[in-house]
Amino acid sequence: MKKLLLIGLLGIFCLAGETMAQIPAGTRYRAATLSFQGSHQKGKNAFSDSRNSSVSFSPSVQFGRFTGNNKMLGLGLGANFDFLKGTDTAPNEDMNRRYINAAYTLSPFIRHYKTLNEKWYAFLNTSVYGSYLRSALLSNDIMEKYTKNGYAAGLSVVPGIAYRLKSRFALEADVNLLSLGIGYRHMNDTNSITFNSAVTTGLTSYFSLRASWYIQKAN
Repeated sequence: MKKLLLIGLLGIFCLAGETMAQIPAGTRYRAATLSFQGSHQKGKNAFSDSRNSSVSFSPSVQFGRFTGNNKMLGLGLGANFDFLKGTDTAPNEDMNRRYINAAYTLSPFIRHYKTLNEKWYAFLNTSVYGSYLRSALLSNDIMEKYTKNGYAAGLSVVPGIAYRLKSRFALEADVNLLSLGIGYRHMNDTNSITFNSAVTTGLTSYFSLRASWYIQKAN
């Protein structure tokens, strides 16, 4: 169903004619996103009690330029940091562990906009990405820091909507629920290939919001 919706959107972008104002060629584009997530869990069984907490922090920026009316080429720079802490409490011993996972991503993209009215735009974003991955574990049962390094690459297609609050400023939302992608990941000696129709199954990933600036040439 998601694939059919995305194919339908692509058909609209390719076949529909423009009857309203477009974003003109030469317009420069800047965007920024900053997101946080956190959780805390407690558990208990016959042998121990456990407490786990996590915090995720993800900044990103995008730069682009419209090479044609409603058509933009751009570059995204982003990072994701996951901090996880856990404690298992047993009658004779407490075990503490900490994980730090980081990803640094470079993502060139092409984006096609479709004018809906004076304020609303739909867009389809196609991007390739490359990421450097680093994971670290510190636990009192190994008494030293254990690190892993890797990389990831892939291709994604994501639709979205934009609302122009002012002539130069807009809020944009990627509709991750309808995204399609293929990715490759290498971490130490483990390789994996993924095909997905959504970034994750968590509700918070269905949409991602960013602030955007459109800077046109002065007449």
